[in-house]
Amino acid sequence: MTEGGDLIPIIAPEHLRGDGAVLLEWFIEEGESTREGQPIAQLLGAGGCEDLLAPLTGLLVEHWVEEGASVTAGQQVATIEAGPDLLDPDPLRPDSG
Repeated sequence: MTEGGDLIPIIAPEHLRGDGAVLLEWFIEEGESTREGQPIAQLLGAGGCEDLLAPLTGLLVEHWVEEGASVTAGQQVATIEAGPDLLDPDPLRPDSG
């Protein structure tokens, strides 16, 4: 963990209650940065496929669920370290990196 970042759980959506879902794919790997609202994984539930979105900007620290595993409503699926300073530099911005 970098200095000053809070660890925040990423929780499976409440609408999965009863049916649950399967985590099909991680779009963001451990150690990669993500932005608030960015899709980080894909879930398959009774209503079809849906993206699990990052709740905030930061660094995805740990996957708690493997691809292909079942997920239930309210279950922690990952941990994210909060902080916009944890983002990778944007290679398209002239002043980055």
